[in-house]
Amino acid sequence: VETFGLSALEAMGCGTPVVAVDRGAVPELVRRSEGGVTFPNGNVDALARTIETMLGQDLQAMGGRARRHVERHHRWDEVFPELFGMYRTIIP
Repeated sequence: VETFGLSALEAMGCGTPVVAVDRGAVPELVRRSEGGVTFPNGNVDALARTIETMLGQDLQAMGGRARRHVERHHRWDEVFPELFGMYRTIIP
């Protein structure tokens, strides 16, 4: 179990729209980026409807929005220094 959603973030960074359950960190990434869609946790019928609806949308545009969001907000050259800075405040 990975709590942040790195695999979804990596897919988004490649320009791939994401279908995600509406729990955890991934839905926040999807909503902020407009680079995918979510469905209610545990609802298989909703998953199928969500995918059908998504396939009727402009996936290239959705993927582009996802990639731009990742490039703006989750660049490794910015994320690592921020993360390590947090660690330095915690670890003596």
